[in-house]
Amino acid sequence: MTAILCRRTISGLSPDDDAARDVLRKVKVGDVVRVEVRRPRNLSAHRRWFALVNMIYANSEDYGSPELVHAHLKLLAGHADPIVNKATGETYLVPKSISFSSMDEDQFQALWARVVPKVCTEIIPGISEPEIEDEINRLVGASTWQR
Repeated sequence: MTAILCRRTISGLSPDDDAARDVLRKVKVGDVVRVEVRRPRNLSAHRRWFALVNMIYANSEDYGSPELVHAHLKLLAGHADPIVNKATGETYLVPKSISFSSMDEDQFQALWARVVPKVCTEIIPGISEPEIEDEINRLVGASTWQR
């Protein structure tokens, strides 16, 4: 399957670059093609996640490493797969990846929307969501954040 980037315009989707234009030129008028719509991840949003991870790590003695904060945030947000130990019946949660290839921008934004309230209630009680957003914007630069 060939993946291309398109841009939404008033008249529909348009190829976003020359490579995409070349691919679409090969499709004949009237042909049916399968299209998977995924908004590519925003690198700035990814930076915001790790700014949150590092902010928590720097201000907490509960974690031995930023990697543990990262894993805990994914668990708190429900971004995990359950694994059942057949011998004991015990269920373990294994955090899923947030890599660019494993989730698109919409999925990442949903994860962010779930994790920030959890940080406010379970990790840093007393901090508000706007305070977290302000601090993250200060750390990564508000100008780099585009939804």
